[in-house]
Amino acid sequence: MGRTPYPWQGPVWKALHRALAHPGNRYRYGLLLPPEERPPREREGLRAFPLPEGGWLVLSREARVGNLELQDLAQRPLRVGPFLLTWGGMRRDKTQRARFLVSPAWVRERQREMERLVGSFRWPHDRKRVKPLVLAEARRLVGRTNALTREVREAAKVGFLPPATANRWDKAVRRSLRKALTGLGLTKGEISELLGRVVRLKQRRGE
Repeated sequence: MGRTPYPWQGPVWKALHRALAHPGNRYRYGLLLPPEERPPREREGLRAFPLPEGGWLVLSREARVGNLELQDLAQRPLRVGPFLLTWGGMRRDKTQRARFLVSPAWVRERQREMERLVGSFRWPHDRKRVKPLVLAEARRLVGRTNALTREVREAAKVGFLPPATANRWDKAVRRSLRKALTGLGLTKGEISELLGRVVRLKQRRGE
């Protein structure tokens, strides 16, 4: 049984990603509409995408569409799911176009979730510390932490994630896990083996 796709991996998001990746993408202006408000009819230079969380994302090459005033994405990026929709060029792709960045605020939200998960891990006082059971629980903790890292990694396949942000995430994960695992009375070798199972966000060459 496969993993349930993340919300941004559905068909609507794929269509949006294709529109942004198209060489003719010149959607400099955007607007989020609430679910109860109908989007304008699509035409050349104007697209409307339904969002999984409800509402619509309107993209246009013009700042004004009917009675709607759209935001200049170069000045005011839009938070769309785990991404920021912005306008501009990048170091490796200097083409001026609308593009996704992984939202720093979203990454911080996921990091807080990771820290809550690891920080709340305690071995029950009334449960005997049998080494195989302790190791099994520790591996499950690493697995749940890896799931959060994979979520951010998948988002980074859609939007740009700065290497420095990925590096901070990896350091925070290992720091939190090391502290939690040390409190279980495990040997240095066992802790090292468990930390070797940790999925990195910043992938090394060859991975």
